Amino acid sequence: MVVEVKCFQDIESETTDLCTAIGQYMVYRNLLERNGMAISLYLAIPLEVYSGIFNRMAFPMIRQNHVKMIVVDLEHEVINQWLNW
Repeated sequence: MVVEVKCFQDIESETTDLCTAIGQYMVYRNLLERNGMAISLYLAIPLEVYSGIFNRMAFPMIRQNHVKMIVVDLEHEVINQWLNW
């Protein structure tokens, strides 16, 4: 399993951060597939980001593109959700 961790540093740039995170995920997934590596790739994001921009804007795109995600509660340092489409 490979996990790409994204923290979304600034609320002012969350749309840019979202585009970067999804783009990187797609590139990494494609490279793994092209190299014949059967490794699950997950995008890990903080709970507050998932509850914010992901629910407002990205959820349909995430689901349609089968982006596997791990939602992390950073305050309590626990995994809140695993999302496998």
